[in-house]
This record gives sequence, C-alpha cells and structure tokens, in this order.
Amino acid sequence: MLSYIIFALFSLMLFMQMLNQPKETNIYKQSTFWLGGAVLVFSVISPLCFGVDFYLSNHHIETAVLGNIILYLNCAYYATLGYAINLEKKQSSVSAI
Repeated sequence: MLSYIIFALFSLMLFMQMLNQPKETNIYKQSTFWLGGAVLVFSVISPLCFGVDFYLSNHHIETAVLGNIILYLNCAYYATLGYAINLEKKQSSVSAI
C-alpha cells in the first residue's frame, strides 16, 4: 500500500515538473506525460479495486466483475507504458540524427 502512495506522489511531482518546465512539443507527444499518467491512474485505482475485492470476498459476495476491472486496468497500464517507451524511442532517434 505504501508503494502505491509513493508512486502516486512521484507521478504528481513529475507533472509539477512538467508544468514548471514546459517543452515546445505537444503534451500528448511527450513520453513523460504518458508515463506519469499511467503510474498515477494505476497507483490510485489499483489499491481501491483490491480493497473492494478484499471486502467483498470477506462477505462472500461475487467479485468476478472486479477481477475483470483489475485485468483491464493492467492491460491499459502496460499498453500506456509501451506507448510511452515507443514515444521516447522515436524522440531519441530523431534527436540523434
């Protein structure tokens, strides 16, 4: 649980740094935006889903829908990280030329 809080705080600090030192490129084409956004959303929603899942399973309530939400959240998280890596790779290859 502590790691999720630390990740959320670091991603918020990354967004603050992005706002204090803006670049001339579009924000949607910056890999740091996608990295920070993915970490922030994942770090906030994951513990909530796991907490609700734990509560519902303790009260013997079906949690299949919540398991699907966690699965799709993981897929979106890793897809966004892949997109951020792809953007960074494109930016580094353009700057190397």
